[in-house]
Amino acid sequence: MTPLQEEIRQCAKRAIHQGDFLKALDVANQGLADTPEDSVLLHSKALATLQVLGDEAAGTILDNLPEHFSNNVEMLCLRARIQKDRWAAAGNPELILQAATLYQKASEHDPKNEYPAINAATCWLLAGNRDNAYRQANLS
Repeated sequence: MTPLQEEIRQCAKRAIHQGDFLKALDVANQGLADTPEDSVLLHSKALATLQVLGDEAAGTILDNLPEHFSNNVEMLCLRARIQKDRWAAAGNPELILQAATLYQKASEHDPKNEYPAINAATCWLLAGNRDNAYRQANLS
């Protein structure tokens, strides 16, 4: 990775952190023109798209990722977040189960990362599956 590529990544992340999602989207797209499979920029693009255009547009980006991104923890967590948001809006119990499963898969791929583990436990609990929630939270 070149210093310029790293600066582009950092610029996109800063823009997201500052809530400037249009800038983040623009920066990510510019960086992806040169490095189309940069996982950090793809995640930034999907996250910014979620904020600007909504879950359908972000879901389309995630659905069109190359297969080798299927176990990327950040992408799994973003997919899970979208499903959890859809569940919150629609109340469809299948959506919270999908979110729990995605967060759990992310947790299994990165056991030291507490974010997916906590969210998996929460989603399992929201889905009414206390056993999975306690197991995920290591309380059983």
